[in-house]
Amino acid sequence: MGKVNQKGRSKHEPFIRLHRGVTGSAAWKALSNEAKALLIEIWARHNGVNNGQIGMSHRRAREALRAGNVKVQRAFADLQAKGFLIAHYRGHFISKVLAGEGRASEWELTTEDYSGQPAKHTYRKWSENKNTVPTLGTAGTDIGNRSDENIIQINETSSDTGNRYGRKRGAIGS
Repeated sequence: MGKVNQKGRSKHEPFIRLHRGVTGSAAWKALSNEAKALLIEIWARHNGVNNGQIGMSHRRAREALRAGNVKVQRAFADLQAKGFLIAHYRGHFISKVLAGEGRASEWELTTEDYSGQPAKHTYRKWSENKNTVPTLGTAGTDIGNRSDENIIQINETSSDTGNRYGRKRGAIGS
């Protein structure tokens, strides 16, 4: 290892260690560009001992990414859902009581050690098929499902009317 000062920190310029274990993971590849940029911004605030207390507010994130509120919210949600960040403190902004005072959210990077414990690496457990919420038009939802097993063939001479999926009124899947 290189030269360090009395506190064990590098005497050289700080850097972010973005290794192939992170960039090669399925979770990293599924992140949006805004989420990747936000992760690097938060990682840049990590000094080796402040994991779990890395402050990053939505306002600072919007300034750093030069993006709007919706993109920043999605980036934070994406990073948490894919296992790169854990929120230890949710920030707040009280405009009337404290005359505009607020406190930024505090984050833990799962790629770094936390409180003497090894890194959690929860992003490694994420997989593309973890979405358990059925979406419109997928198996398990009746609305908009156009799979062959649910479509009823209607005879042109039949007097029964069907909807646009070929189903008879009142008969779902029969």
